[in-house]
Amino acid sequence: MRYIGGDLHKTNFVVCFLSEDDNYKLETFPHPTSRNQPFHIGVEQRRCGGGRSDARRTYYFYDQIKTYVGRIVLVDTYRFVIIASSKKKTDKADAQGLARFLKLDHLPEVPVPSKKVR
Repeated sequence: MRYIGGDLHKTNFVVCFLSEDDNYKLETFPHPTSRNQPFHIGVEQRRCGGGRSDARRTYYFYDQIKTYVGRIVLVDTYRFVIIASSKKKTDKADAQGLARFLKLDHLPEVPVPSKKVR
C-alpha cells in the first residue's frame, strides 16, 4: 500500500508519497493529475477562512480523481492539529504530515456534499 499527502494550490500541487517502510518522496506538480493506480490520498480542505474558491478548487480536484484512487480524504485543517499548529509551515511539511497520518488513518475528514449542494 502507498499513502499520499497532498497540498493543493492555485498553480501547483505538492505531494508526499509515503511507503509502508516510511520512505518518502516529495514532488511538486504544476496541475493536479492522477494515474489509475491503487493509492489513497489526503488533501487539505480549507473551510471558512479559505474562501469559497478554495472549496470549489478542492471539490473540482476531488471530482477529477475520485475514479482513479482507492480513497480520497478531504482533511479538516482546523481539526488537524499537526498542520494547524505546525511551526514548520511549508507545503512539503504539510504534504508529508498528511501522508503519514493518512497511513495511520488519523485524519479528520470533511464529508463531501453532493454536487447539487455544492
